Amino acid sequence: MSFSLKKFDYNLLAIGASILFILIFIFKIHPESILVSDNQRKMIQAQALIDSNFQSESSTCPALKDLGQCSYFHRGRGDLPTRVVGVFPVAFSLVASIFGLLGNYSLLYYMSLILFLISISILKFRSGVSWIGILALTLGPCFFHSMAFPDYAITFLLTTILVSFYDKPASSFLVNGLVGFLCGLAIFFRPENIFLPFFLGAFQLIDFFLNRNSNDKEDFDKSRLVILICSGLAVITFVIVNYSLYDSVLGTRIAGNSQKLLTQERNKTLSLLLFANGRIGFLLFSPWIILAFFLFVLKFRTMEKKFKFLLMASFFSLVAIVLFAPNDANLDWGTRYLSWISVPIVLLTFSENSKKLLLEFGRKIKISAITLLCLSIAVSLIYMTVQIQYSKAFIKYNTWLKNQKTEITVVQQPNIEILYGQEILHRKVLFPDRREDPKKFVQFITPKVSIIDLVRYEPSTTALLESYGAPPEEEDYVPGSDYRLEQEFKQNGWKEVSKQRLEKVEIVTLER
Repeated sequence: MSFSLKKFDYNLLAIGASILFILIFIFKIHPESILVSDNQRKMIQAQALIDSNFQSESSTCPALKDLGQCSYFHRGRGDLPTRVVGVFPVAFSLVASIFGLLGNYSLLYYMSLILFLISISILKFRSGVSWIGILALTLGPCFFHSMAFPDYAITFLLTTILVSFYDKPASSFLVNGLVGFLCGLAIFFRPENIFLPFFLGAFQLIDFFLNRNSNDKEDFDKSRLVILICSGLAVITFVIVNYSLYDSVLGTRIAGNSQKLLTQERNKTLSLLLFANGRIGFLLFSPWIILAFFLFVLKFRTMEKKFKFLLMASFFSLVAIVLFAPNDANLDWGTRYLSWISVPIVLLTFSENSKKLLLEFGRKIKISAITLLCLSIAVSLIYMTVQIQYSKAFIKYNTWLKNQKTEITVVQQPNIEILYGQEILHRKVLFPDRREDPKKFVQFITPKVSIIDLVRYEPSTTALLESYGAPPEEEDYVPGSDYRLEQEFKQNGWKEVSKQRLEKVEIVTLER
């Protein structure tokens, strides 16, 4: 067996770059900084399960027991049903509740890291993906999304298992069935991941009926069909569970977004795929995937059947998600709705069997591929820099807010509320409905407390944000609500005793 120093150096470079990138990320990004926005709400649901002895995902708001209970908690999301009801799927709430019982939800960050490392290990050591393929995943959107969204990390792992076993099924039908069912459970966490096994299953069933009498394994392999059928059984389980819990076969998350499905806003599509709304889409974050699709289309006739199906299923999954995605995934670059499609494309491009096809292309194509991969790495480095700055800013604001001595805090901006992270579970933070007459809230709170903090953006930042108009996700947006609330307090005998400011946020302390 010959040894190539050039190949060794190439792999060593990929390994070193992947390890260095991960180490820089975990040492620079504070675990607490992931507990914002959707993650903060999922954490609240998980804590609600714990507080209710696993009977409800709707919080009873114990920190606000004497302040209207849930009337002014977390933007007014505080109904008290007798069944398990939540905005996000219950499966992740159950997982997150483990860390709630441990007393620290930021440990989810380390769970995500472990799941990502397991995922790329499966691709490397079971599926034979080269180190450059592992580098493409590590320095691509999949790593960022795994670390920022623990539910994504779970489904990323399940997707890698599915793709690995689809490529190389186990010898036992029982193992294949269990793997298929396990991977199908991804729908409980992130429904969009079910498109890949759905399309693979459709192609395999068509192939089954066309070749059911064939003895040629290349014509048909029943092992893969077992994996995909059992994945479908997991989807049926999802339907049954959701109907029993929510009286809805789709569950709360899908049903809640149903009115946004099949929306065709130009900005949404551009933001998901390329660039719009101040964020980079999937194909611009990982432009090498465009080239990979193109090259495999050129070599489609000579590809193994399993790879043909995997390529088609990946493409149709991408199209379906762009059609059905309720939004453009907000602030994350590369969009977590689509980035997991990198997994089958990496296996197609960087596994031993499939990359032989790519070696047939000339030097210009290879240079183009390296250039596009380097561009993807450059985008990753820029995005990591942005995330590091964001994490530092979050910790700065979070520490400042937690160190305030006033017992009662009033917030009317969601982007300020998220700065409390998991402290929102224990601190008396009230969020009055901005559409409500401020007089009603002042009359409610005045007999109960004698001093409060109003936390808001400082005037110039407020003016800048209001010049952009109402954010589409904030249905209760009312310009100037913070200042009208302050005026209402002062008209009812409250006086300003201090004002603090930390860059873009200020705290006005009022006393009566």
